[in-house]
Amino acid sequence: MSRTLLIVADLVSRQQVKAVLDHDSVFIKSLDQLENELINSTQIVLDLTNNKMELEQILDVIKKHNKVEQTICFFPHIQSELANQAAEAGFSNILPRSKFFTSLQSLND
Repeated sequence: MSRTLLIVADLVSRQQVKAVLDHDSVFIKSLDQLENELINSTQIVLDLTNNKMELEQILDVIKKHNKVEQTICFFPHIQSELANQAAEAGFSNILPRSKFFTSLQSLND
């Protein structure tokens, strides 16, 4: 089974995601780590409140590895500008945090 890469900012969200995605997943802390882990990964979960890496940089790294089948982004509903930035950067599966967490189990199926 391939890995799910998790780029998730806060500890509470990290714990919620990890509790549901019990299969092989890894938290990403840098662009270099993202590039290295993409070799064995087809799914990415991206918290748009992540401030360690720019969305454009993340997208550039993902585009280099066309093995990625699904990238799911989530954001706090009160920060809709993050969704707009993600769409402008080229991401398409962008969900408000509440909707993301209610549909999270389907990622594990």
